[in-house]
Amino acid sequence: MIPPAVYNLPPVYPGTVYNTGPYTINIAATDISGIASASLNYTINTVAQPTILMANIADSTFQGIIPAAVAGDTICYYVEIADASFCGNLNYIPGPTSVETFCFIVEDGISYPYCDNFDITTNLWTPSAVNTTSVWELGTPAFGATNSAHTAPNSWDINLTSAYANSANASLVSPQLSFITGAGATFEFWHNWSTEVGWDGVRVEWTTDTTTGPWNVLGSVGCVDCVNWYTDATLATDQLPGWEGNSGGWIKSSIILDTQFNNLPQVWFRFRFVSDGSVNGDGYSIDDVCISLPQPDDVGVTAITQPGPTGPAGNCLDVLVDVKKLRSQYTNIIPCNICGTTRWFNWNCYLYRFFNTWSNCSGNHSLFRCTCRTL
Repeated sequence: MIPPAVYNLPPVYPGTVYNTGPYTINIAATDISGIASASLNYTINTVAQPTILMANIADSTFQGIIPAAVAGDTICYYVEIADASFCGNLNYIPGPTSVETFCFIVEDGISYPYCDNFDITTNLWTPSAVNTTSVWELGTPAFGATNSAHTAPNSWDINLTSAYANSANASLVSPQLSFITGAGATFEFWHNWSTEVGWDGVRVEWTTDTTTGPWNVLGSVGCVDCVNWYTDATLATDQLPGWEGNSGGWIKSSIILDTQFNNLPQVWFRFRFVSDGSVNGDGYSIDDVCISLPQPDDVGVTAITQPGPTGPAGNCLDVLVDVKKLRSQYTNIIPCNICGTTRWFNWNCYLYRFFNTWSNCSGNHSLFRCTCRTL
């Protein structure tokens, strides 16, 4: 008469979910006699909905999906697990009986693509600071090298009209985001800065809980699927990576969010600025933040690396095109029209010939070399 052992698995939904679904429910269940069934029972606004038989997707893991709801709905659910013994012993999540449930309220959240140039007041981003002499301010930067917005008139800036101070620790926190249906999203923004080299700067951090944390560093120097991501692996101020020194104007940085973000119902990002106890710079500005979902196509051209924007007339140059997988679910056999002719190729290759030349397949990228074209 021993019931099956059961465990709740992520995602764990908070009291309010800023996403209209659908909602994936995962549990783990084991029993010496095996598991006969796992049934997902749920209500919407106290009205019982059809029971969902959960699929055994891996070993002891079972998954069910609650369909999309509308803002304002309250969803409550529990899972009933039956073992495969003659007795058909039952157990429940959250348990110990079918009376207890998990509940959450559905609200409209941030939809993708989400882009904010900070020129319309939305109060979605929240500044905070340990030392109030260096704070994130919204407006037109007007000090030293940080003297403009990327798209006028507004950006977020550390001290709009003055240099930042010593011992700064200031954060700019995003609105709550959900990646239940946003796997593989790209996070990008523009920034302009002038800070003490090696010591003062900004990093991007993320968390699933703004109350207890932890806040995790997003990306690293030279990380995969990153562009212009950090200039220093260890700022001397706190031994964590960041952008420091002088950007020489506005530059764009981007990162593709990896699989650890998949199905997370709540995520916050923050730009964290730190400085040491001496030597200051002009400041740090952030503008045009954008989070977008991956394209529906398997692959696409990310850059034409050769030729450049200009070159002497009459020269014959190979055309180099960088091609990248754009999503995790891709087709290995891919038709590509490059240099005017369609070719099929297998991504799981090491070296093959294209237009009687070569291409290396490496990780998520492949480089195509097309026959010489006269400029």
